[in-house]
Amino acid sequence: MKEENKKKGIKLGALMLVLFLLMYIPSLFHWIYGKDITTDIIRSGSIEDSINLEGYIMRDEEVIESPFEGKYIPEVNEGEKLASNYKIATVLSDNSTKVLEELRKLDLAILDKGKKKSENQGLFSQDLIKLDNNISEKISYLAMASDSNDPEKLNSIKADIDAIIQKKAEILSGLGTSDSQINALKLQRDSLKAQIDASTKGITSSAPGIISFNIDGYENALNPSRINALKASFLEEIGKKDIKSITNLKSVEVNKPFAKIIKGIYIYIAVVMDKNASTSLKTGKSVNIRINDINKMINATPVKIMDEAGSKNIVVFKTDKVMSDTTYLRKINIDLIKNSFDGLQVSYKSLFDINGEGTKGKIVLVKANDARIRNVEIVGRNGEFAIIKSVDKNVDKQVTLYDTYVINPSNIEEGQLIIK
Repeated sequence: MKEENKKKGIKLGALMLVLFLLMYIPSLFHWIYGKDITTDIIRSGSIEDSINLEGYIMRDEEVIESPFEGKYIPEVNEGEKLASNYKIATVLSDNSTKVLEELRKLDLAILDKGKKKSENQGLFSQDLIKLDNNISEKISYLAMASDSNDPEKLNSIKADIDAIIQKKAEILSGLGTSDSQINALKLQRDSLKAQIDASTKGITSSAPGIISFNIDGYENALNPSRINALKASFLEEIGKKDIKSITNLKSVEVNKPFAKIIKGIYIYIAVVMDKNASTSLKTGKSVNIRINDINKMINATPVKIMDEAGSKNIVVFKTDKVMSDTTYLRKINIDLIKNSFDGLQVSYKSLFDINGEGTKGKIVLVKANDARIRNVEIVGRNGEFAIIKSVDKNVDKQVTLYDTYVINPSNIEEGQLIIK
């Protein structure tokens, strides 16, 4: 009897153990393997396979030199398109700027004299009218005295008339003095204008193009005609410098450039890049480039891929875009976009068992808290993300938008419990 009870106890204990294992092993398994599992949602996205590079703009630029030491007055705006023989600026010598100040003072003096003359004319005009009336009246009295044959009265009236005429002459003389002063000032002004004309010159464009007042000293070295002479070391040396305009605002030096005409419709962008990275580029096959300095995307074509000694190449791109937007730039930061992809976006580290070509792989989805491994095609990738699509025709095994996936799939097995 005791033996039988003992056997029943063993069976009951075994049953309890089995129940315990069924209930707690999944939780234990998750605690061991699932505690660091991170998941995310598959989203629709776009990624770029791009390379960030320093670029150097090359343009067909014709510099314009100043004939004087002094100042210039721009007649057009930076980046404006001009026809041939269009007035760009007026250049004034240092001497002419001083003469201009004297001319300004003379103009003020002439205005002041004219104002005083105008005031005098307003002040004495009524007096002159009265004097003319008095003269007319005295002349009528003179006729009457002559008829009465009264010599004493006649002489008295004549004396009165002479006094009135003298007073009128004095008033007119005063006004005449102001005219002579104004005329003298005008003669001085004409002389100053002649001096200014001799030391002032209007500068016009010699060819159609785009105007820029930013002279950086690389107008000759970074000209398209010198593409074949480019060296990686030269461009890298420029990259270390803070390129700024070498001209002072509105100031000019004799026989030194202060402006330039950018001719043609193309600009060129030279870059130094790793040889392996440049192998995907082909001359004549256009690519997209983002110019980060102006936040614009352009289409450009490689026109020269120069094999340099060592591990680097020089690549020169050609474009007819953003010329007016980049007149003040020489060194630019660009993203060379090798490819762009749209579709189902996941973290690249969520993919495993990737083939040698990097085109096939696997991903772990979470379906009803269970791990489900799916085969996918890797459409494209960058450093952090990948664009994928399903390869299974079976609807139940496809990867779709908003599926939950495991970001760190190491040691995850099919059917494993995943607690999100």
